[in-house]
Amino acid sequence: MKNLQQFRLRRQNPYRTSFAFRYNQRCDRQEKIMARSVGRQKIYASTAERVAAYRKRKKLKSFTVEIPAELYEQFEEYLKFKDTSKSAVVARLLKTQLLRKR
Repeated sequence: MKNLQQFRLRRQNPYRTSFAFRYNQRCDRQEKIMARSVGRQKIYASTAERVAAYRKRKKLKSFTVEIPAELYEQFEEYLKFKDTSKSAVVARLLKTQLLRKR
């Protein structure tokens, strides 16, 4: 008798629904969200194009430097100690040491 009353209360109460009904509602909601949020369309066909566009936008140039292995190891240790990028360190050295006004 008690189970029957609880069942009737559940049926009458619109806020209490079965698990399957709630699960289906949740799935429907997720499908709608996924249909809406397809994401941005790709602007660049490849990563190389994206990087080239970034460098052009920021006016950056890249160059390769050959240094002795011993000096490179010391440079890597310095980078770990200072927690900076190679680009930042080289740019700062060029500005402060090599290109400074005398």
